[in-house]
Amino acid sequence: ENPNGRRAEVRAMASSREAFELAVAALGGQFCEKFPDIKAAERCIEETKNSHNPYALCFEIAKTTRNPHAAFHALAVVKSAILREWEDLGMEEVGMIRQSLLQFAAERGSRAMPTLQQPHVQKQLMHVVAIISKRGWLTDVKASASSLVEQVTSMVNAKDSLLRRLGFGYAASIAEEVRGQTSRAALDLPLAFHAEVRFSFEKACLKPLFLLAARFLSACCQEAGGSDGRQLPIVDVRSALLLVTKILSWPFCGDSGDVGEALKLWSRDDDEETKEDTSRYLDPGLDWTDVLLTSTNSKVLDLQIALYRIPAVRGDIHTSHLIRQAIHLLASLRGSVFRSSDKKLSTNLRALHATAVCNGGVLLSKMMNPKTSLADHFAGHVVDTCRIFRRALSNYKIGALLQINGGGEVALQVLKRLTGMTVELLGVTVRSEVDTWHTEGLDVLLELWGSLLYDVLSSRRNNYPPNLARCLREYSTRIFEAYITNRMQVARDEVRANREVQEQFHDPHYLDQHLDSVAVLGRASAKMSLDRLSSMIREATNLLAKAADAKSNARNRFTTHQLIQVREAQEQLFWLIRMLGHVMADPTQGETPLIPNALMDLSEHTAPTQPDPVLVASRSVLAYAELEKRLVRAGRIDETLSPYVASTLVWFLERWGLSYLMPNEAFYGSISRRLWASLGEDSETALQALTAVVDSSAAHILDWPNNDQLATETANLLYQLVKSRKIRQQLSRTKPWWRILTAYVKKQPTILRLPPAALSKLLQAVCLALAEGGESVRFGEGGMGR
Repeated sequence: ENPNGRRAEVRAMASSREAFELAVAALGGQFCEKFPDIKAAERCIEETKNSHNPYALCFEIAKTTRNPHAAFHALAVVKSAILREWEDLGMEEVGMIRQSLLQFAAERGSRAMPTLQQPHVQKQLMHVVAIISKRGWLTDVKASASSLVEQVTSMVNAKDSLLRRLGFGYAASIAEEVRGQTSRAALDLPLAFHAEVRFSFEKACLKPLFLLAARFLSACCQEAGGSDGRQLPIVDVRSALLLVTKILSWPFCGDSGDVGEALKLWSRDDDEETKEDTSRYLDPGLDWTDVLLTSTNSKVLDLQIALYRIPAVRGDIHTSHLIRQAIHLLASLRGSVFRSSDKKLSTNLRALHATAVCNGGVLLSKMMNPKTSLADHFAGHVVDTCRIFRRALSNYKIGALLQINGGGEVALQVLKRLTGMTVELLGVTVRSEVDTWHTEGLDVLLELWGSLLYDVLSSRRNNYPPNLARCLREYSTRIFEAYITNRMQVARDEVRANREVQEQFHDPHYLDQHLDSVAVLGRASAKMSLDRLSSMIREATNLLAKAADAKSNARNRFTTHQLIQVREAQEQLFWLIRMLGHVMADPTQGETPLIPNALMDLSEHTAPTQPDPVLVASRSVLAYAELEKRLVRAGRIDETLSPYVASTLVWFLERWGLSYLMPNEAFYGSISRRLWASLGEDSETALQALTAVVDSSAAHILDWPNNDQLATETANLLYQLVKSRKIRQQLSRTKPWWRILTAYVKKQPTILRLPPAALSKLLQAVCLALAEGGESVRFGEGGMGR
């Protein structure tokens, strides 16, 4: 009305707009006289944020600025003002604000919002619109739902690529906002409001939005045809995929805390206790079965695989990851999505889906090249493919594949492909410098193999075909052999490169977990694995013995060739002894290690005329312990001996001694008669083995100087063994133990040089042993009572 007043208002707004943009630029590190320090710039933005009714100013900034950060902060101010002033805003004013924001997107073809090309500005814009839409949803639910679907459909069907992305982004943002109730923008709303909005949104909008994205992706597949897909709008495809994954990870499709877990509702039975709990939430049932599983024009799994076949789509790292994530979510489906009044139909539908997911995993695995995946920016492909297999086979079990015609062939094909993937990854990861992506993928596959072996070979409930169990053993043995072969080759290569391969595992806990997973594969064919490991340990021990004999005294030096051979044998012994320890005993997890059932059965069913593979493997390590003790006692602590191998030997003797040496029969349902006859508490062989273990420990503590870590580990070994009542009772019959006691009581120099940690453990072992012996225990000249 007043031209002068209007001009003054325009000048004030222009001044405020200029100040706001300068403040944002100052925050970005640009020099500005008006804002010489960052705090002044922050105060300017904060004042704008806290001002009353800042919408006109912020809309003008967002619409005209060339600085994307200024547009982002302006939209953030709008969001803050809406949350603060919501109660004071009328619905008409709210509608105008929402319409103005959407108008920015619709007018993108003109000069409106030139910064809208920036993804973070797009996301902020759609987030603000989503907040407004959710808060005004219950005013007119039907109109809100209809308006949302119409607006998104109009934007997606537009010819403009940016407008399509904004449409998918708007749908994904409101889905995310409706789904959550703990975001900052939703903390002031009551839980009943969240539940009401979510229920109505699920019922009216979720499926139409999902189908909209699926149809767009299907059209992109048809457009690509058999080409490489370079003409496709990859960014638009990515936006549609993001919406698909948002909906697939909805709480009735996957647990909101972990997209890998199937949602409680879908796995829940329709009993009386749960009907009331789920009455306000959408039960997908057959309402989503036609969309996710059976519909020919939008079968999501087939659609994702078809997209992945397009080179241009697969070549984009973010888009390809979204596809793999969608397949992983589809591998998590279970429960009511497969439910039908016809139980046979329901079982068949589930089996068909499990088979389709596994076939999709096989297809993805054939596109996986571990040797070049990093160079091609496809490192995530390795891990995601492994996770898809793990999710599918742990969710449906391999038995689901056998419930359809030809399912047995599919199961064998899946096992064969898994074997190939695992062996390929072994060739890459078993290196001195392991790549994290490939290592994670290998760990996922090893975990999967452990589950498969337990499911097929150990479970009494499942009656699997004999050929499936036979193939599983065959493939597991192949992987175990590949691991040992690769590990030995790398040990030889690293010695020639003058590097110590053991140092790649800085975390002993991870090393134990890693080898425990490999050991499970070795136990699938226990005899073959034990024979291979014990044979290689004997070969390496014999090589070191010959090298030590050739070096007649300490003045002689090894030739370069001999030194390489000795170091190769030491590196191999480090891995072989460690691997054998994991194969021969179950993971401890802080408890006493136990003899695995597979090895107990192997020992029990080995023919009496044949040597027991378990005992043969044990003797191979004790033979190396005897060689090491002989060299240490002779003062031959030179290149022939390795502190790494000695430390690994102590680790093995503790694990083996606690599980096999005079075992506690209360821990087992039944014990192999051959093992009990050889290593039981009344066995002379067990006493000889205990003597060998204690003799090796005495050599480490008394004869190997200046190795504090080895002395501490050995003292802990004695303490752990002495805690066993059966071993304590036999300990006084071993001469090496009396040698240790004498040295301790007489305070020999070797004892005095031990580190405090070793002395503490040794004292505990001595006290436990003497307590078992009673008051009659006396030794030394003056004698020492209890």
